[in-house]
Amino acid sequence: MSYFTSTQRLIERWQKRGLIDGETADLLRDDINSDSLGFNLGAVLATLGGVLLSVAVILLVAANWEYMPRLSRVGLIFLIIWVSYLLGAWRVSRDDRIWSTALYLLGAASFGAGIALISQMYHISGDESQAIAIWSAGVFISAFLLRSSVLSTMAMLIALYYFKLIVFDDEAELFGFGYLVLGPVIALIGILSARFTQSQVTAHLVILFSIFWFCICYVESNNEGYLWGLAFIGAVGFLANKIAPEQLRLVTQIPDAVAFYGLFCILLILTIFQFEYSVFQYDVDYQTLFYGVLILLVSVLALVMHGRDNSKLRWLVYFWFSAEVLYIASVTIGTMISTSGFFLTAGVLVLLLASLVGRFEKRMKKKINLEAGK
Repeated sequence: MSYFTSTQRLIERWQKRGLIDGETADLLRDDINSDSLGFNLGAVLATLGGVLLSVAVILLVAANWEYMPRLSRVGLIFLIIWVSYLLGAWRVSRDDRIWSTALYLLGAASFGAGIALISQMYHISGDESQAIAIWSAGVFISAFLLRSSVLSTMAMLIALYYFKLIVFDDEAELFGFGYLVLGPVIALIGILSARFTQSQVTAHLVILFSIFWFCICYVESNNEGYLWGLAFIGAVGFLANKIAPEQLRLVTQIPDAVAFYGLFCILLILTIFQFEYSVFQYDVDYQTLFYGVLILLVSVLALVMHGRDNSKLRWLVYFWFSAEVLYIASVTIGTMISTSGFFLTAGVLVLLLASLVGRFEKRMKKKINLEAGK
């Protein structure tokens, strides 16, 4: 269930119970509608406009770089950065989400361009990764000072690009630390930034990055302890949304997403074990069935615990459950019957799964509508 839909239904339920009057309900709906439209169109266009404006200014400065004295070059870079941030902060104070986003992006992009241009001008030694790290750190600081969710997201994206350089380039290290140390550091800074700036996009990026870090560590070291650690963290997040949802909401602001990613981690680890580690020494079919049953049980348990209130988690379960059933069928039934017989069996299974999903979705919607009408 999306935030927009669930809030609309909550307003209807509060109005029917007499907790709020009709005028208050209408005001709440208007506020939600205006905020939703602003995000879907205005914020996206503002982001695109800010990126295009940043590129235009950087190219204009770079094209005329050789014709300006050195002091003028440095002064121009600092002027663009400060003017962009100050004007952006001013537009935020006027509740303008369009120009503030564009100006903040221009300031952050100009800071990165300034690092490159000034380093080239003064022949400052260093590789690309060091410049990217300084750029990310500067944008993070700006995000904290301005309390900007846009800058927080951009700083996290730059940090992810920096981490990519660290992983795929052995010489790209900062202060002698590799990805094992820098991964948790980037995640911690991202968490603090997401929390301080109230940026849900940054929070999502931090979670995805953390999952990627665990997987990279496992691939590089072949140590399954990283998989068990990721599974444990996923289970904690999944259960926390059921046991203490309000506390989790205060900490993360995205409790439903935490449950979604937690389940994703559990299913991912079980799937990796299904292909990589055999409980039974010789028979691959037994290994497939063992982990396949675990995956199906976890999927059913997830539907029971969170299926009613978390639509994204439901669709994750539907996808993984269906894929697992078809895979088990291909390994077991597919080895015993002809190709045409297997496709016939797979088609029947897909139709049965589609029927079950349809029935379950109707049942969930009926329960939600009944609760909204109480």
